[in-house]
Amino acid sequence: MESITKSKLTMEQINKIAKQAFGNDSKAEIITELTDGYFNTAYMLSLSNGLKTVLKVSPPKDVRVMRYEKNIMETEVYVLNKIKAKGDVPVPKVLYYDRSGQTIESDFFFSWNL
Repeated sequence: MESITKSKLTMEQINKIAKQAFGNDSKAEIITELTDGYFNTAYMLSLSNGLKTVLKVSPPKDVRVMRYEKNIMETEVYVLNKIKAKGDVPVPKVLYYDRSGQTIESDFFFSWNL
């Protein structure tokens, strides 16, 4: 779905953050955008190191959102980690989270159901 909140990343940007998260020999070989969401952008990635992961990217910081939508990715990562720590509910494991805005101007995280 098209939305002003969705951050479209280039292959170069995806590879840059994949290397940041998983090391220099991590390059996206297959990138599939998951289009069902309304707010964040999500990609299914197959990396050259054999890892299959989901990349979720928040809207750019300059996109105006509703008050309750601010920091929604930070909350999602927090909740996923809390539930995963309980061990009895199947939720995706957060593999890497960056909210610094240094590599790309959006928050992002990698996850997978392990």
